[in-house]
Amino acid sequence: MSPIPRDDDRCTLRSAAIGEIAAGSAASATCWVLLEQPGAWGRKAATQSDLDPELGARIDALVSSVGGRFGLIREPNKRVSESDDKRVLLIAGGLRGEPWLVRGTITDPAKLDRLTTEALTADTPDEVLALFARFVVAREAVALVCTNGTRDLCCALEGRPVASEAARQRQDLVFETSHTGGHRFAPTGVLLPSGFTFARASAEHVVSAIDAASMGIITPDLNSLTHNRGMSYLSQPEQVALAFVQESLCVARLSGWQLASEDLGDERWRVRVRREEVDETVLVTHDASAGETRPLSCGAEAKLLGRYRAQFSEK
Repeated sequence: MSPIPRDDDRCTLRSAAIGEIAAGSAASATCWVLLEQPGAWGRKAATQSDLDPELGARIDALVSSVGGRFGLIREPNKRVSESDDKRVLLIAGGLRGEPWLVRGTITDPAKLDRLTTEALTADTPDEVLALFARFVVAREAVALVCTNGTRDLCCALEGRPVASEAARQRQDLVFETSHTGGHRFAPTGVLLPSGFTFARASAEHVVSAIDAASMGIITPDLNSLTHNRGMSYLSQPEQVALAFVQESLCVARLSGWQLASEDLGDERWRVRVRREEVDETVLVTHDASAGETRPLSCGAEAKLLGRYRAQFSEK
């Protein structure tokens, strides 16, 4: 792990100082596959950990081929015994329709080779359940908090205390994870099965987020452009449009949204956002010259970061 940067160099503090919105920064994923893997994680955790790197590369390639994301997880505060060979496996899919989360344990990571593209892209969990005996559909939401300090120190410094305390309050429903992107918004996390991605979270945020998501809604504390990074299955402009509608209209539902976007050119999009009583059109603009020149993460090369803006528009 590299030396801890000075506070004025840390990416999270610099992002917060300019009031950067988090919307539009969610990791892109149409499905999620998470395997419990004790021990240290490298920058590319799938192939840089105690997991067989060839297996990790195969599963990462398979999941990526359908637009999904493969990552490693571990339970905060858990003491790992050499005799404990059971590993939690989480698989989430159906994000565009009725999201589902399948959960169970395996003793041999090679069982991941059973996964197929058909199972990962299915609208229901039935095909995944057929591949893994004694796995079940989870009835409660699960939160993943990024803590991988080899990718960015802010994730470790900010994420680990949050994951530890949240796990103390919601045991078995909180996991550390190897990567969610958006280091400068740490502590960052993802709620499964919805794929809702959040930023700048406290332990209290994570706990209330799990409780609310288990009822299909976003906790009010995270329903803002400051904390709502977006739904992982949407494009960045659509993430911004939906987060804007959710905050502006105080509509906190996680699923059932229908979005259609039109690229207007010049970094502008018209996005129609619908769900039952909601039918709004949002104009999303990305101003590439409006931000600051600074790194996306600690120690990275400085880049000019633009800003997304959203406003209601005529249909």
